[in-house]
Amino acid sequence: MVISSSDIEAYKAERKALINEDRSFRRENVWKSQRSVAEIKADERIRNLRAYEASTIWKVESDSIPHPFPGMEFLNGTTVRSKPRYMPSQRAQEGTS
Repeated sequence: MVISSSDIEAYKAERKALINEDRSFRRENVWKSQRSVAEIKADERIRNLRAYEASTIWKVESDSIPHPFPGMEFLNGTTVRSKPRYMPSQRAQEGTS
């Protein structure tokens, strides 16, 4: 049996359609379509904050924080967590520098 390239392309298209249909039934995707503008904006702010924290706090190397397990710095980083850090946009809103 010989499989032609058109058969492969048809298979890939059907597979992609099936995956997209399956994803549309997932709970998180149904909820996303029902969110208000305020919820979407809040979700975006939280995601931006988490990304900012990940890049400026948790990925920064420190001699005082051991890294016995990758990704577990939060458990050993009490000194890092106790220092308040703000996103640059928050400082401008609060009038601090």
